[in-house]
Amino acid sequence: MDAVKFEENDEANMQYGLMPVSNVREELKKLEGHVKYLAAMAAQLEARAEQIAEQFAQDVADGKLLLKPYNVGGGRA
Repeated sequence: MDAVKFEENDEANMQYGLMPVSNVREELKKLEGHVKYLAAMAAQLEARAEQIAEQFAQDVADGKLLLKPYNVGGGRA
């Protein structure tokens, strides 16, 4: 069974993220894998946050990193 198209043009279906129902389970498995990977990475980063912050501060102090403002979407960050 395919997903219902709201419009004949595929662009509208892409805008709403519609896909054939047959692919939903496969895509869900992929997303679950991505979630597990991201959760593992987040746990590793969280466990090392203090060490990373200290190294970052030391690199800035040593002049290895130069912090400067940058533009995001025309605004200043």
